Amino acid sequence: GHTATVLSSGHVLVTGGDNHDDFSTSEIYDPLSKMWTPASNMSLPRIQHGATLLSSGKVLATGGNTLPVGELYDYLSDTWTPVDKTSSERFQNTATVLLSGDVLIAGGSNAFNSFSSCQIYNASLNMWTPVANMSTQRYQHTATLLLSGNVLVVGGADQFEITATVYEIFDPHSNTWVKSDGLNDQLKGHTATLMPSGKVLVTGGAYFLGYLSTAQLFDPKSMHWVKTVAMLSERFQHTASLLPNQQVLLVGGYNKTALSDCEMYKVSSNATTRVANMLTARFQHTATVLSPQQILVIGGNDGSKSLSSSELYIVSSD
Repeated sequence: GHTATVLSSGHVLVTGGDNHDDFSTSEIYDPLSKMWTPASNMSLPRIQHGATLLSSGKVLATGGNTLPVGELYDYLSDTWTPVDKTSSERFQNTATVLLSGDVLIAGGSNAFNSFSSCQIYNASLNMWTPVANMSTQRYQHTATLLLSGNVLVVGGADQFEITATVYEIFDPHSNTWVKSDGLNDQLKGHTATLMPSGKVLVTGGAYFLGYLSTAQLFDPKSMHWVKTVAMLSERFQHTASLLPNQQVLLVGGYNKTALSDCEMYKVSSNATTRVANMLTARFQHTATVLSPQQILVIGGNDGSKSLSSSELYIVSSD
């Protein structure tokens, strides 16, 4: 339930999370020294929140623990500053930086409800503005910025654990959502990765009958979904990291137990192959691309406890 954000300096800021108690602590990872150092605490503990790098180089932390108050982290001064309150308390929402530099907050849930409502944060004005609602209440969904500047929202569930069967696209210029069907699976806790072609690869997830190994590509030009080769393992709350040559590294996740196995999907051949296992099985972790050759995997849960360990995947030069 933590976040990992690459800063303009190349360092990685990790915030919040949960280990029986929710954390307000932050840490910074230095890829050169491979060392962790404490950073200033957030003003409030947060879990399953958002942490978004703004064009100013500051990081916007929003939501978590049904908190309405966001805050900004300044790496140069190592300080957190409160920002304007949101209109809704929520966690498990998405936070997407738009081409304008504004941040779109979509969906999420609190202790009682899930949301279809959305808001946009204007960093220069320090102001939240309500925007059009989605057609469907969602949490544990994904929101992907398309090359057009529109935002694709996929999957998620409502407070009754009914998974969404429609996807939606938000146009920031017209403040409108367009919904459509054609998604091959009902899912939540999946991944959505923007490919260099502009297509979006969606992998895994779960629905009321179990876990998914399926993968599919969305083409924003044709508005069509096409199934690709399935993953070698069913995965829920895993990560997907885009690497050079249109390869996607799929790491860990959950499928009746925490997973340590990983696989590489190649778009050009529509094939997936096993790669080295992680040292520790984990789900609800983060995976951060440090360079084309290195991916940093942090934290998560092994099925019985939260993890403080981190590990690096080194991409083969083949």
